[in-house]
Parts: sequence; C-alpha cells; structure tokens
Amino acid sequence: MSFDLKAELLAAHNSTRTERVSRAVRGGNAGIVNDQGVPIASDSGSCPRMAFLRSHGVQGALNFTSYLTFSLGYAFEAFFEKLRDSSKLKTLDSQVPVSLPIEGSDIPFQGTADFVLTFHNGYQVVADTKSVSSLRSFHSTFVERKLKLNYVAQLVSYMQALGINHGLLVAASFLYVPTDWMTAGKQRAVGRKVEPDIAVFDLRLLSDGVITIDGAPFEYTLRDIQRHRETVAQAIQRNEPPRIRPVAPVGGWNPCGLCPFANACTTWEAGGEYTTERLIAYTKQT
Repeated sequence: MSFDLKAELLAAHNSTRTERVSRAVRGGNAGIVNDQGVPIASDSGSCPRMAFLRSHGVQGALNFTSYLTFSLGYAFEAFFEKLRDSSKLKTLDSQVPVSLPIEGSDIPFQGTADFVLTFHNGYQVVADTKSVSSLRSFHSTFVERKLKLNYVAQLVSYMQALGINHGLLVAASFLYVPTDWMTAGKQRAVGRKVEPDIAVFDLRLLSDGVITIDGAPFEYTLRDIQRHRETVAQAIQRNEPPRIRPVAPVGGWNPCGLCPFANACTTWEAGGEYTTERLIAYTKQT
C-alpha cells in the first residue's frame, strides 16, 4: 500500500482550513504606524495591506512546516493551562474574546486574548503566548530579549480592550541543541544552553499611553498602535487597499521579504489601477 503520511496530513489540514471573512481589524494583524503615517513592521503579518486582504478572506497558503510550527504554539497553550491548578490564582480564563471600537470608522478591532490571570486580590494580568522554533529566534528572544513589534501591538491592544494595564508576553522554546553541534562562534553568541525554556516579558500600559517592557520605555506608544488600527479600518471601510508598504524597524528584516503576496503587490503597484479586485486577482496567481 502506498501512503504518503506527510502529504495526507497536509491535505487533511488544508481541506478543513477556512478563513473567516470579517469586516474587522484582527488582533493577529496588530501593528505600528508612526506619526508620519508609515507602517513599521517586523513581518508581513502586521502590514496594513495584508490585514486588509484578510478582511476579504485572502490569506497565504500554509505548508507542512507552518502547521507543525503552529502545533507547537497550541502545545504550549495547553501547558500554560496548568496554571488553573495554581494556589496563587483565583481564576485563569483562556481564549477571551476582545473588541474595541476604532475612531473614525464603524469597523471594530476584534481578537482573542490567550489568557487572563486573576489573583485572589482581584489583580489581573493579560498573558499572550508565543512559540520559538528556530535558533535565530531563540537568540533574539532569549539572549537579546527582543520582541517583534506586532507581538507588542497585539498584547497591548488586548490589554487596552480588557481595561488591564499589565501584560505578560511568554515565549516558549522547544529547541535543544547540544553545544558540540554549534560552532565556537555560535556558542559565544548564544552564551547559554539552547534547551526548552520560557522567556517572560513584563509589559505595562501607562495612563499617558507610554508602554514599558521590563521597566524600560518601548519606542512606540499606544497612539502608534491605534494609528495602525485606524489605517486598516479606514481601508476596509472604503474598500481601498492601503497604498503604502511597511518598512522594517531599525536593524530588522524587510517585512515584504517572506510575504507570500510580495509579487502580487509589485504587479498591482506597477499596473497603476489600484482596485481591490485587481489586487485579489493577483494574489490568486501567486
């Protein structure tokens, strides 16, 4: 009997995958737009044009690697659920729906916070979980302690929606790399064991919109996150794809570099006819 297990798993997942069409700005597409109106993005997920396409049900196809990587995230969420048994907590709520109105639009912001921790004295913390599955991400998260901008924007948006000014971004690494498998240079750069672990980042949203991470001011504010939501919401309401592309943060990677729709955007921009229908048509050709 011929049975390609990998192919069958991928086909089974793709057959049940549907993208919900919603006239809303989704939490997973949260991002930053600076006061010059320029989107700043760590990856394509927070590109305003990508968020606009998602409102039309257009999203990049997932491959086998993507599904396995997502599965790591689900596994960590299941592990995090064990906090329900902690005597320090009164309750642990999971998959908490959030919604926010967006100024200047009737398009809402909608998402799902991973967890809300409530302590016995009533104090609450919003927790968002992420998974790390590459050595480069391990170095960035666990050694340099850097966070993707969209991770911060997503968690802060949930904090704002829930009226909770304290958040935890919790990243779990599933990697184990023995030191004798790394070059001496890599060992010096990492400076620690590469093993399954968690990194916890403490986020606070202050009354003036300033955001702090582990006590240090974040370079962007709540207003920059709100401006991103407004940019996407206005595009959805007018049904006009955003014209400006995102740029990378200082020292970051080009957010268009790994975007599945990079060629579609280039063709759409070159054509000079900036309609939604043409952009969607080009995405289907990629």
